[in-house]
Amino acid sequence: APVDLPTQRPYFLFVGRLEKIKGVQTLIDVFQRYNAADLIIVGTGTYEAALREQAAGLAHIHFMGFCSQAELRTLYAGAVAALVSSLCYETFGWITLEAFAAHTPVIVSPMGALPEIASSGGLVFTDADNLITHMETLRTQPAVRTALGIEGNRLLDTHYTEAQHLTNYFDLIHQLQEKRAWS
Repeated sequence: APVDLPTQRPYFLFVGRLEKIKGVQTLIDVFQRYNAADLIIVGTGTYEAALREQAAGLAHIHFMGFCSQAELRTLYAGAVAALVSSLCYETFGWITLEAFAAHTPVIVSPMGALPEIASSGGLVFTDADNLITHMETLRTQPAVRTALGIEGNRLLDTHYTEAQHLTNYFDLIHQLQEKRAWS
């Protein structure tokens, strides 16, 4: 779907609820120091006004509000990487899978299941300086970015498709039936 991009420069993408626990304020702090690419923020939430105020005057940070799934696919495909900056333990990183579907790598916080999901197609940041290092690596080294995007997409295809989920589910049922038959 056509998207009216707010920038022609390379960009990193955040997609999610604009709530304090999602850590967008951390990204804005980082982008106060990092001006080599833009930050596009997609989503709405109760913390949006505070985030907009924090980003005031930073022309390389763009809030896009709500976007359709078709628009999101376009945004993911054009991003250097998707940033997942959660400050709380995430049980599953849906955003990482959406990025992987577009062959886009992710840079995630070390909270909950995010590092495991991003293990093949992304990087894990530990602090602001480490995040900047990872962003600069992916911005300046397209081969690394491409390789991570391919690996992330492969992870999606081998572990997280509906067909693979059903195969795993029915295999488990079969194993349990066999175990029960031996009891």
